[in-house]
Amino acid sequence: MWHFGHLDRSLGGARTSSHRAGFSGVEVMISCGIMVIVVAATLTILIASQRSLDSEVAANALDADARNLIERLARELRQAGANTLIPANPNKSTTLAFQQCTGYAAGLVLWGTVTTYSLVDMPAGLPSQPLLKACVRQSGATSLTIGSNLVPNGLWFTRTATGLDVSVTLQRTLPGGQAVTRTAQTSIALRN
Repeated sequence: MWHFGHLDRSLGGARTSSHRAGFSGVEVMISCGIMVIVVAATLTILIASQRSLDSEVAANALDADARNLIERLARELRQAGANTLIPANPNKSTTLAFQQCTGYAAGLVLWGTVTTYSLVDMPAGLPSQPLLKACVRQSGATSLTIGSNLVPNGLWFTRTATGLDVSVTLQRTLPGGQAVTRTAQTSIALRN
């Protein structure tokens, strides 16, 4: 009979072994502990990233809302007569009344009805948060909410040597309680 012991050793060492290969209980527990730490760190990073993304999305939406509101105000106020402002010299006033030029007759400017911008409590039906205000445009018997989520004193008008400065400040509170605030400002040249 032939003996092939030297081949058995070259393919894997000793022919027989009483030891079994595998992990001990301690090694499995240490591996599980390390995995728990890695998973917890990964989840913490993911949650922080999601909160940051939510904050940026809210900030971008507020930027767009503030920009749209300030552009709407500026578009109408550019047609306002400098001598039609009430108060005549607003200084961080949250209410402004004015008249717009509607045309000319016999070389004279024709002024329309009085339009008023003001801050009011949020109207029913609009999603709001406590203490936030809405910007309302009142012209004759027509009242229209043109902006929402303004902070108290978040709309102001100030008369300057060349026209009118306008500022709006909006705020949203994220589900986690973080408040996001954005401000937009512009300077407007008034008609004479």
